[in-house]
Amino acid sequence: MNRSNLAAMMAILLIGISAVGQESPNPLPKGTVGFFRVNAQALVASPVLAQYLQIFGASDKQVADEFLKRLPVEPSSAISLTGILWQPQPRREPFAVLLADFKDPVDLAKVARALGTRAPVKTPAGELTIGGGVAILARSPKGLVMGNPEMVQAFASAPPLQNPGWKSAWDSSADGIASAWLTTDLRALPAEVEGGIKRTAWMYLQPLQGSITAGISFSMDKRLAVARATVVYGNEGAAKASVENWKLTTELIRGFFKGGEGIVTLAPLAASVLDSSAVRELFGTSNIEGAELLRSPMVTAAFAYLAGYLSEQAEFLAKLPFEANGNSVSVSVKVSPAAMQSGVGVSAVLAGLMLPAVQSTREAARRMQSVNNLKQIGIALVSYHDTYGDFPPAVVRDKDGKPLYSWRVLILPYLEQENIFSKWKRDEPWDSPSNKPLSDLVLKVYSASGSPDENTNRTPYRVFMGKGSGFEENKARPGKGLRFADFTDGLSNTIAVVEASESVPWAKPDELEFVAGKPLPALGLPGRDGFNALYFDGSVRSIRKAVNPQTLQALITRNGGEVVPFDP
Repeated sequence: MNRSNLAAMMAILLIGISAVGQESPNPLPKGTVGFFRVNAQALVASPVLAQYLQIFGASDKQVADEFLKRLPVEPSSAISLTGILWQPQPRREPFAVLLADFKDPVDLAKVARALGTRAPVKTPAGELTIGGGVAILARSPKGLVMGNPEMVQAFASAPPLQNPGWKSAWDSSADGIASAWLTTDLRALPAEVEGGIKRTAWMYLQPLQGSITAGISFSMDKRLAVARATVVYGNEGAAKASVENWKLTTELIRGFFKGGEGIVTLAPLAASVLDSSAVRELFGTSNIEGAELLRSPMVTAAFAYLAGYLSEQAEFLAKLPFEANGNSVSVSVKVSPAAMQSGVGVSAVLAGLMLPAVQSTREAARRMQSVNNLKQIGIALVSYHDTYGDFPPAVVRDKDGKPLYSWRVLILPYLEQENIFSKWKRDEPWDSPSNKPLSDLVLKVYSASGSPDENTNRTPYRVFMGKGSGFEENKARPGKGLRFADFTDGLSNTIAVVEASESVPWAKPDELEFVAGKPLPALGLPGRDGFNALYFDGSVRSIRKAVNPQTLQALITRNGGEVVPFDP
């Protein structure tokens, strides 16, 4: 490892410990669904870290020492780093905050200067500095909290979690090097996550019935690393009753590993499912990138390597000692330094094999996020039509015909953005002094993951305006959009919204010009070979950038009477 790489590695580790966190007897807020905790001093003193640094060649002490001198907080003062995943609202998307505690008082002004955030200001919850979309709150002289500004302030006022199971998990996390805990109550998770777990992994999770949380922790016993998995139940009876179920489930997993072939067939099996007509219909596209990814030689090689390794470990599973202690069940495994090195080697080989697959998977996930955004927009457009009897106009104009703002403002109430819409001045332009602070807000549903303008107020989701398009200006009914009856080609055959190459502020009345027979503006996000299109029936399909121009124009018109292929 060269000097620059080592410095970067130390920066990630030590700035993470020294720039965030807060110490509390139990800081878990109501709505906690998971947390991790790293005991910094135990980690630094542990042979575990020494093994990894040795394996990856971290040997330049002079570089590390020089780097440590520049940190805004003395690293040796760090006690622990904690990350908390919590839901301010039940079953909604969780948020994360990071906490850390120190032996000595922390100078927040010094931290702010080092990180480039604003000078700290006093708030009821403590000193606060904000910058770059991140807030750092000093809730005590020796403790800080870092995260999204809104979430940090919400966390500071959140009521504590009153649950004996989670208290037990937090208390146990104080021992050892590191631990991570996650809720086992599926009802606490978003509905789509709960459904996914029940469909794919429920048969392996039967022993978790009656439990509250599960976690894994790491500690040292002399020179042996100890990994301990624990499940906390609602009562002692449920814990004892689960032991036999855990043994049976372990035997089931052991057989799966021992066969080896089962692991190898997972990739092609998943590919065939993704590429099935049912899944294509479900996701509204016939271009599911994950199917081709799972068929790739690289992924096949990675699964084959993993199968061989797990087959060697199958006998190990048969000897796992499950222990019931009060309302919890745990199993501990001791790992020798040699086994640790072997594990790192396996991880390194798999990481090398899977790197291209991970990159492709990340891109596929970004495309799927954009599909989900468009589906939400589609539902909002149909809901708007159900309410007013027509679709929204592409551009809202004043009495003199001057453009004020976009159709994207009108559907805000149907995207769970009623708070923004209620404050919007309907007779003023999008960038007026009253509306500009609102239009500057970043709305996730209008932001395409992986695009250059992600995390800004700009959006690539735009509509076509022009004669024959679905957002043609309604001269017969000024200020109104078109109705279902105006789409004689069919709602499922007419494009409503596309991913444009050029993004615009989401509230700005700036859409795509459509003139039949003339070249269309560039479509699709940079670096992608296609673009997603939302149709007026609410479906989303992927279209190749190399699509025949006449075919694309036919899909844009609502009343041209053309016959177009299903998969353009």
